[in-house]
Amino acid sequence: MIKRILLIFGCLYALECLAQDPRLAQQYFDEGEYEKSADLYAKLHEQSPENDYFFTQFLECKIQLQDYDAAESALKKEIKRVKYPSPLYVVMGFLYEKQNKNKEAEEQYVKAIEKLPKDQFTITKVGANFMNANKIDFGIQTYEKGYELLDDKIFFSQYLADLYNRKGDVQKFIFYNLNTLTANNMNTFENCKSNFQRYLKAEDYTLLQTQLFERIQESPLNESLVEMLAWSFLQKKDYKSALRQLKALDKQRNELGDRIYNLGVIAANDKDYPAAIESFEYIINTKGPNAPSYIESKRMIMDSKKKMIVEDYIYTKEELLSLENEYESFLNEFGRNTQTIPIIQEQADLEAYYLNNIDKAINLLTPCLQFQATGKARLAAVKVSLADYYLISGERWEASLLYSQVDKDHGEDLIGQEARFKNAKLSYFLEILIGPNRSSTY
Repeated sequence: MIKRILLIFGCLYALECLAQDPRLAQQYFDEGEYEKSADLYAKLHEQSPENDYFFTQFLECKIQLQDYDAAESALKKEIKRVKYPSPLYVVMGFLYEKQNKNKEAEEQYVKAIEKLPKDQFTITKVGANFMNANKIDFGIQTYEKGYELLDDKIFFSQYLADLYNRKGDVQKFIFYNLNTLTANNMNTFENCKSNFQRYLKAEDYTLLQTQLFERIQESPLNESLVEMLAWSFLQKKDYKSALRQLKALDKQRNELGDRIYNLGVIAANDKDYPAAIESFEYIINTKGPNAPSYIESKRMIMDSKKKMIVEDYIYTKEELLSLENEYESFLNEFGRNTQTIPIIQEQADLEAYYLNNIDKAINLLTPCLQFQATGKARLAAVKVSLADYYLISGERWEASLLYSQVDKDHGEDLIGQEARFKNAKLSYFLEILIGPNRSSTY
């Protein structure tokens, strides 16, 4: 029993000592005791030959000591030992560079690429060594050979895209980024899009679109390519072209039109109203009333048409009447109720300020005051608009009454302050018009 206990304690002590060696080796390295550190790392590498870190640290110690012969000898021994020595040829090249043996260094780099095996991990490691040393051309050669060896268009493409970006080759940067889209995967799509947003200049998007058109011809069913093409048009604010691509994608996927609705909103916000209207009309005409964005698309069409009139100030009476008919049609279809108050307000605004039909504007808004469950803010906005219309029609006391109601109910809010200001202006002009102490039928 005592022998067993002693044996256990002996094993535990040995394990503890083994665990301390890496820490002690690192401590010596950090303190500049490279000779002691090298001895420990050599021992650790001998115990764990597959641990690259121990060997790398041993070499670093020898380089710090400028003992290049020992480092070279150890590397040659290690090259013979390992199955895939390509990464070590790169390290040998770095060692020769330290000694200003640039010709010998380049020979080692070439050998590292020539002897690349059909092993993804080894190829990646060699490429990473070149990338970390900013040896872009050798990194490109490594990954392009790996690309051929493994016949994998996706795995090495992101590395190649990064290297060609560093080199400033936009065409190849785009090419290898687009390779990742052959996976038709959302993660690769977002990563690719992020790279283009970050590194492409405005004039580079034409190059991107050229390559995308070529790839779509070859792979018409690759939805990621079509979506990327639509996105590229959005970056150039070419909403009509983006819409054309999204229509194709919508039909291909048999979607409900959400992408096209979002495009319409973007175009409308950017004041490209024709593209916005075409987007919303597509949803109405192809998706029908069951589409989630059907009602909102109808509303956005009218809103876009109205903004075209308001912002351009160039319109005909026929265009105004056509828009009025659209409002009427919408309200006849969806009813005049709490949910459609915003549309009623927009039509009332059109009637009052563009068709000079104040009575109709008042008749449109007045019933809204009685709708059930109308929010306080919405009701206040209706009252202020109605007061404005009463004022235009000469019903000054009706206008003042409504302004006062809003001021009383929303005194601290912006709508309350607006009502108070308008009421104050009305009182001021009334005083000038009829005097402070005189009654009037006005």
